[in-house]
Amino acid sequence: MKMLKNFPVIIFILFFSAILGATVYYAPGWGLMDDCQNLGRASAVLHSPSPVQEFLKNVWGDAIGWGIFRPVYHLWIITVYNLFARMPTAIYILMALINMCSLLIWGRVFCSFYNVKKENSQLGAYLFPLSFFLFTPFWNIFMYISLQEKFVVLFSALSFYFFKKSYEVASNRLVPFTFLFLILGLFSKPTTLCLALVYIVFALLDCLLFKIRPALSLVYLAISGILAVAYTTFTFKIQIHGQYTASYGHNLKPMILIGKILAANLIIKFLFLLGIVSVLFHIIKFILTKDKNDVFGVLLPLGLLGFLTLLMPWGYQSYLLCDLAPFVLGIFFPLYIWLIGRNTFSRCSVNAAFLVLISAVLIGLILPRISKMGEITKTEDFLKSRSLQYRHSRYLLLPPYSESAYALNGFTSEDIAYLADGKIDETFLTDKGNNYLLVNDQCSKIRMNGVRLAEEIYSNKTWQIYSLAIDKNYTGEFKPLFKNNLIQEIKTTLRNL
Repeated sequence: MKMLKNFPVIIFILFFSAILGATVYYAPGWGLMDDCQNLGRASAVLHSPSPVQEFLKNVWGDAIGWGIFRPVYHLWIITVYNLFARMPTAIYILMALINMCSLLIWGRVFCSFYNVKKENSQLGAYLFPLSFFLFTPFWNIFMYISLQEKFVVLFSALSFYFFKKSYEVASNRLVPFTFLFLILGLFSKPTTLCLALVYIVFALLDCLLFKIRPALSLVYLAISGILAVAYTTFTFKIQIHGQYTASYGHNLKPMILIGKILAANLIIKFLFLLGIVSVLFHIIKFILTKDKNDVFGVLLPLGLLGFLTLLMPWGYQSYLLCDLAPFVLGIFFPLYIWLIGRNTFSRCSVNAAFLVLISAVLIGLILPRISKMGEITKTEDFLKSRSLQYRHSRYLLLPPYSESAYALNGFTSEDIAYLADGKIDETFLTDKGNNYLLVNDQCSKIRMNGVRLAEEIYSNKTWQIYSLAIDKNYTGEFKPLFKNNLIQEIKTTLRNL
C-alpha cells in the first residue's frame, strides 16, 4: 500500500535513473563539448592574474560585442569547463540533476496554482512534470552545455513559486525573491524578460477583475514595469548593436514579423491559439463563477504567449523552444487533475496512458539522443585519424547549425567550412588536398553545381562523410537520409506540419 502511495515518486526516480544510466553507458565515447571556445574562455579567466576583472571583461565584452548580457551563463561556463574539462560526463550528469530539479519545482508550482488536494499532490508534483518530455524540444537543455534555456526553465519556476506564495501570505516580504530569480533568469538569457510582462498583465487583471490582493498587485505592476522599461532601454542602447542581437533588431518590422508567423509551422500557430484560448477561458470562467482558486493558472498561457512573441523575430528553431515546455504542458495540468479525480477507473486509465507515452518518448527519442553524443565523438575520432594520412583536407558542413562547424574545427583541428546558404560549387573546394561533404541527421538539403558526391567514406547512425569530385556538367540536390524509429518519424512529421 505504501509503495502504491509513493508510485509517482518511484516512477520519477526510475525515469531519472534511466537517463543517468544511459549517460554513463555512452560516456566513454563523449569527447565533444559544444561551443568549444568556452574551454579557452574558462581557462583564461582561471589563469588570469585578476580572475574577477577578466570575468567582468568577458561579460561586458559579450554584451557589446555579441549583444547578450548574461553573467550567470558566464559563471556557469567558467565553473563547469574548469572543474570538468577532462570529465565531460560529469557535466551532463550535473545538467540532468539541475533539469530534473526544475521539473520538481514546476510540479510544486502547478499544484500551488491550482490548489491541488493532498491525495493528488504527488501525482501532480512528481508524475505530471515528466510530461515536459512529450514536448520534444525540451530535451535540448539536457544535451547542450552552453544552452542558456536550462536556467530560464529553472529560474522561471522559482520566480513563479514566490510570486504565488507572496499572494498567499499577503505580504511584500517575498516580492524580492520573485524578482531575484527573475533577474537571475534574465542574466542567463534575455527571453526571461517575458516574466516581467506576465506579472504586469496579471497585476492589471487582479486590480481590475480578480481583486485577490490589489495592493500587492500594484507593487508588482510598478516593479515589473520599471524592470521591463529599464531592460528594454538597455537592449536598444547596448545589446541591439551586438553581432548576434543585431539580427533581432533588423527583424523588428511589422511585415517581417507577420512573415515569421505565416512561415511558422502548424505547431507554432496551434500554440499561439492554445495560449489565447486558455487566457480567455480563465478570464471568462472567473467572470461566471467568481472562483479565485485557480486564477493563477492564467500565468501559464500568458507565459506561453510572451515567450512566443519574444521569439518571433528570431524564428522558432527547436532549441529556442525549450522554455515553452512548462507553459504548454502546464495549461493541461487542470485537465489532468480533473480526470484523475473523477473515479478510480479514470485515475488508472489516465496514468497508464501517461506512462505509455513517456516510456515511448524515453525509448524512442531520449535514449537515441544520448547515444548520439557518442556518435559525434566517433566522427571526431575518424577525422583525427584520417588527418594523419590525408593532409590539407577540407570538410564542408551543411546548415542549420554553424556552431557544429566551429566545435568540430576546435576539437579536431581540421578545416571545417560551414555552408551557410546550403549550396556548393567549385569555389568552396580546396586545391591543396581532398574535399569532403560532412552531414548529420539535422542537416538540410544541399544544392550542388559543378560538384558531385564521389563515394561515402564514413557513416554511423547520425553522421555521414562523402568525398567530393569536380564535375562541371553536374547540377543537382542532395538530402542526407538517416534511418529513424517510429517515434522519431512521428516527431518529424509533427514538426514539419
